[in-house]
Amino acid sequence: MSNLDFENKKWLAAKLDAGGHGVRTKVADATGVTTTQLSRMANVDPKAPPKNTQNIPLPKLREFAKYFNDTPPGLLIAHTREIQPPAPARSRELQRVPLLERVTAGRLKMPVSQLPPDEIKWMTFSGLGHGEFIALKVEDDADSMDRISPPGSIIVVNKADTDLKSGRYYIFEIAGKTTYKMWQAGPPSYLAPYSTNPTHKPQFIKRKSDFEVIGRVKRTLLDL
Repeated sequence: MSNLDFENKKWLAAKLDAGGHGVRTKVADATGVTTTQLSRMANVDPKAPPKNTQNIPLPKLREFAKYFNDTPPGLLIAHTREIQPPAPARSRELQRVPLLERVTAGRLKMPVSQLPPDEIKWMTFSGLGHGEFIALKVEDDADSMDRISPPGSIIVVNKADTDLKSGRYYIFEIAGKTTYKMWQAGPPSYLAPYSTNPTHKPQFIKRKSDFEVIGRVKRTLLDL
């Protein structure tokens, strides 16, 4: 089972637990599965025999998301479009964006206006639209988001967009260090990895005062 499949099952299990008595029957009826199938999809016991557990097929994941009016970790096709949407014709002008720092390093460098000119590296992009943009490079050994931004990728961050929405991608600062994760609104709220490495786990958030939102990831790209 992949880390993402496990996150989807945890999401479903949490929704069912929060729904109270009778919710499993209601969800099963609304999504066209049996209560037994639903229980298998929500079984997060790593020691469960194969006959008692199953991954959630993408079509059913979409139906569960619609039923609960929430975005599970697995609905990433739409999120990928959100990261790099087709820009309207009027926003196709070129924009210069400063490449400031590597993400998952320490604190971000001081504002561009305080940097000596010879320390600023610039990149040019089209179709970003309105916002305050910076570019960051994903650390060469950072693989917690490698399904969408492999190590070495450049990500473009809109610092003017700090309004957290579930299922979107952001740069956060926690205890003086930056990290790139997907926001999943709770309860409980958490920062979700999207990785081929199963050792990466969600980081649960007790209070929004525990972290700072640097900005939302608008685009991700990697040279081959």
